[in-house]
Amino acid sequence: MNDRAVEPPQCLRARTSRASRPIIFPTPPLITIIWTLDASGCCSVVQHSVAGLLPELAGLSLPAWLAGVALADGARHADDIARALARRAPFHVEFAAGCRDGIARRLLLSGMPADTGFTGMMVDVTCQRQALDDAVRSAAEHRLLVDNSTDLIAHCSADGRYTRISSSYGRIMGWLPEDMVGLPVVDFLHPDDRAHALQALGTLLSGTPIPDVVEVRKRCKDGRYIWLGTKGTAIEAAGPGASLGAVLVSRDITGEKELLRKLEDMATRDALTNLPNRAWITRRVEALLAAPIDSSLTTVFFIDLNRFKEVNDTMGHGAGDRLLQAVGQRLHACMRPGDAVGRLGGDEFVVAARCAGQGAAAAIAQRLMQSLGTPFRIDGATVGIGAAIGISLAGMAGVSTEQLFQQADTAMYRAKAQGGSAYCFSDAAPGR
Repeated sequence: MNDRAVEPPQCLRARTSRASRPIIFPTPPLITIIWTLDASGCCSVVQHSVAGLLPELAGLSLPAWLAGVALADGARHADDIARALARRAPFHVEFAAGCRDGIARRLLLSGMPADTGFTGMMVDVTCQRQALDDAVRSAAEHRLLVDNSTDLIAHCSADGRYTRISSSYGRIMGWLPEDMVGLPVVDFLHPDDRAHALQALGTLLSGTPIPDVVEVRKRCKDGRYIWLGTKGTAIEAAGPGASLGAVLVSRDITGEKELLRKLEDMATRDALTNLPNRAWITRRVEALLAAPIDSSLTTVFFIDLNRFKEVNDTMGHGAGDRLLQAVGQRLHACMRPGDAVGRLGGDEFVVAARCAGQGAAAAIAQRLMQSLGTPFRIDGATVGIGAAIGISLAGMAGVSTEQLFQQADTAMYRAKAQGGSAYCFSDAAPGR
């Protein structure tokens, strides 16, 4: 018997706390037995790591001993060994044994023919079996989580092709593994999203983490696209900077994108007329100033309705609201593609456009006055209004959006002072 202390395996060591002294629990000893069989089939023990834990093996046949020690299927294991001994064939049998210290252990009994009989060993594989069972259970739990996740989980190879997808792809997008596995990841993306997705995937597979979520549109099997937010993690190989592929976890964010779009609309649209509001028109004028085309000038028209207060006072605010909606529709209908019409508030509207000069701007102003000069039909009554229009053009270098708005507003008050429908250019307009 070998009395040397045996280092306990990791799975049997007690956990310790940094803040306290280690608590030492008795460690179940590991069993290792080397045995031989003589010509009569009886065992003799050559080496035994721990004596007394198992029923005595010496002097017994292996089948008889095993039938009495195994906790389950002892007779079957005994028959398997008896047949192997009769054929003089190697054998390996794993079984659970009840030991005298009250602990059930997994033992691996192996033997092979020798000159005068058989020789072999019996090894305690309890920890190895526990580790394997834990790994199998962990894999099963992982598969359960993946298969029932509402996220889209996919593995791709180092060349960017799908190697595995979760069953959620079928539930959410209609795709089955046979539809996707082996094909490039970017093949299923909207054409406008492929370039930046390919760049992100290349960065990830090269070994550089991408902390941000990548947003793309992905095609469902029925042809529609949904928005996905994707987070990727590289599967690292042994070599530095190398990758075996990546795990891609995606979530359907279509609803979130739609909500964001609606919130943006609410922030940039006038709730009554659904025209762009001051914030949107301001950004539009800034964009026009930042990107001049040929010799065209960024032009702003401030429009103030005539007789609107009278309609509100005599017909009610509801009628006034319907009049403003009708005005917005007319203004939008009479503008050119690329021109923008918005409502500043109250009965004031604004138009942003590109004009070749004062002549083109005057033609637009006349068209606007003609459109608004045609009577409206509101709540069964005919309502005539008209408008005063102030015009400013970006004729000087470095003019700002705020300056254009202020100039158009000042010119509009001059037009209003003339009475009736009229338009006036700003004093700072080119050519004045």
